[in-house]
This record gives sequence, structure tokens and C-alpha cells, in this order.
Amino acid sequence: MAKIRQARILGEDLYAEEGDKIAISFINELRGYNVAMGAFNAIDQDICHEGASFKPVLNKLTKRLRRFKENVESSEMPDEQKKSLLSKADSFLADADQIVQSLTGSCRKTAGECTIGASCFPANVLKAMDEIIKLKEAEAI
Repeated sequence: MAKIRQARILGEDLYAEEGDKIAISFINELRGYNVAMGAFNAIDQDICHEGASFKPVLNKLTKRLRRFKENVESSEMPDEQKKSLLSKADSFLADADQIVQSLTGSCRKTAGECTIGASCFPANVLKAMDEIIKLKEAEAI
């Protein structure tokens, strides 16, 4: 079977064999993390990075990334493909560790002080990530 380009994540094209649903699923999940990390980096630049919901949601993302890594490691994909996916997950984890996490402030959505969007929205980042993954998996079927 032919290898098909599935995504470009962190400057690298990721390929999967045609019909390899496991590899395609992992790549689609990385697409979601790619978007989520972009959103968290943007939120970190916003006044709402000190909001009460930011740290717990970021922690949830890192737990999901660690679970993703465990799933990739235990899969029966070729080692080269595993290595590529794991390096992306490690990069996302390193980025998450660099984001400032503070609970000193409060979410300022009611005061209208957030500069990104109409309100503080860290919790919606994971929901958006899940929707991206579902959409891409539906396209792959």
C-alpha cells in the first residue's frame, strides 16, 4: 500500500499507509494537540493566563499527552513512525511546561478584561481539540 501524507506538524510531514487506521488516528490526535498548544500559547500572552481555569485545563492536556505517548509506545506501529509521533508529543509537553502557570489572578471574563475573545476560554480549547480529532477521523473513514 502507498504512504499518504496525513498532516504537517511542527514542520514535519507525517505519513501513514493507506488504510492504517491506527496511525491515522494517532496523527489526527496530534493535529488536535497542535491546535491546542497554539491556543494555550496565545492564552499565555493574554491577561487571562492567570485565570483560575487555565492551570487545571493545561494539566488535563499534559495528562492526555502522556496517555497519548503510552498508547503510541504500546501500539504495533513501526519504530520509526512511533519515534516521529513521540518526538512531537515530547515537544508539546516541553511547550506546556514552559507556559506560565499561576493561580494568583482570577478569570476576568465578567470584567471584560480579556484581550483574546469575549471571555476567558481555556476549557474550550480541549473541546475544540476533540472536535478537530473527530472531524479528521470522520474524513478518514
